[in-house]
Amino acid sequence: MFRDVYGNPRGHRPGRHRVPKIEDLIALIQPQILVFQNGNNFFSGFKDRKTINPKFHGGMIRAHVAPFVQMLLKRGKSIRKLYWVSPPDAGIVTPDIQQYVFDSISREVGKIGTMLDSRKITSYPYRVQAPDKEHFWGNESIAWGKDTFELIQRDLVKESLNSSLTLARRRAIADSERVRSSLQQAVIKVRVKLEKKTSVPSVSLFAPYGEFLVGYRYEVISVLSGFFSNDRILVFHPAYIEKQLQDLSGFEIGKTSDLEVRPFAEHSQWATVGRRYDVGSFEMIPFLQTADFARHPD
Repeated sequence: MFRDVYGNPRGHRPGRHRVPKIEDLIALIQPQILVFQNGNNFFSGFKDRKTINPKFHGGMIRAHVAPFVQMLLKRGKSIRKLYWVSPPDAGIVTPDIQQYVFDSISREVGKIGTMLDSRKITSYPYRVQAPDKEHFWGNESIAWGKDTFELIQRDLVKESLNSSLTLARRRAIADSERVRSSLQQAVIKVRVKLEKKTSVPSVSLFAPYGEFLVGYRYEVISVLSGFFSNDRILVFHPAYIEKQLQDLSGFEIGKTSDLEVRPFAEHSQWATVGRRYDVGSFEMIPFLQTADFARHPD
């Protein structure tokens, strides 16, 4: 059954419309199945098209994919099957980069849905393609769509939708072991002096999401407990929770304080939140105060 969200009959060419947000479409249609094709634009983040910097590129991909997954968990309560269609075979980057992008997306999406590897049903070069060695059209494009939906159909016959778990339940099961291990992560306590703060943005920067983190860089004066070997530490603080500005006035440049922190866990709710930090580098491991972990509204 097809539903035209613009209200026009099939075959009718619509006029101009505002591009709807997927959050609004999910609320309107309340689908049980969501098919999402994305990931091609990540290739442009690899400047020389061949070098992988895991700290930079991993963070780049996670910063886009994790909030999307989090949105689906919040708003996609009707969804029981998520299919993420990965980029097709391309010539714009090396095969290693294509695999890295696929694996990076899978780490986030695989907890709640199914990754479909388009490289297995497409083959570069294409007969009719754009100069960017990535986009193509014609019969091969049509075949890509048909083969993708054949893979989806095969998966759907294995299990009825009514018996399929919701995305939130899938995530809870996948995270159960990770949650237990995160509770055992080493907590450190450090005496620090604040050196530099990231400015707090306006809500419009991260809307429609409700939470945002800003990074502060501290000089480490001494390690009071645990192990930490660097002379600088990057700590994120919640600037907004449910779009409400948080009081950070107690954090002043030059002020000395004792902080109890631990590293971000990959599955932590805060790890999926938008963040800004122009005070450190990608080599610095991000920390969060232990008390702030429980402040996430979910």
